Amino acid sequence: MSNETIAVVFGGNSPEHDISILTGLQCERVLQRAGADVAAVYWDRGGEWHLVPPGTEARDYLDGAPAAATRLELRLGSEPGWYRRKGMRSAALEVGAVLNCFHG
Repeated sequence: MSNETIAVVFGGNSPEHDISILTGLQCERVLQRAGADVAAVYWDRGGEWHLVPPGTEARDYLDGAPAAATRLELRLGSEPGWYRRKGMRSAALEVGAVLNCFHG
């Protein structure tokens, strides 16, 4: 596989939020086993984005984002993408492709 990171995005605000989590986690595992560099990105019911650690389980999402998740900011416009805060600065989450695992 390519060295580019694949963002697997899941969750969202649809009634099928929980099914999307299952789909996203399954896709994350399949891609990792195939040797891909994967970033799991969770969109919670409140509209916030989170970079979640690899290997999380569905039960980790019962109360929202897993405890070890890093909050992301989604930016649109001239430099679109997800950004994470690093002190007073922010750093882009570099991805080469996005796998949409939303349902509904």
